[in-house]
Amino acid sequence: MKSYVPKDTIDCPDGVSIFITDSSCIENITDNTYELRLNIKNNGRFDIGGFFIHATNSSNQTLATIDLY
Repeated sequence: MKSYVPKDTIDCPDGVSIFITDSSCIENITDNTYELRLNIKNNGRFDIGGFFIHATNSSNQTLATIDLY
């Protein structure tokens, strides 16, 4: 799994930190769809109001444009 790091600086207060603790991909054979499950943990000092997760389905694509929210 690759992560997307924007070229522009995103300002977050010191002490804000989240990370993915676990991930899995589940295939539904009946309708040939997939579900991506991510466990995200806030290990920072503050509550957060939200986050963005973007992905790509091509290893050649440098900018992740699929919004997984």
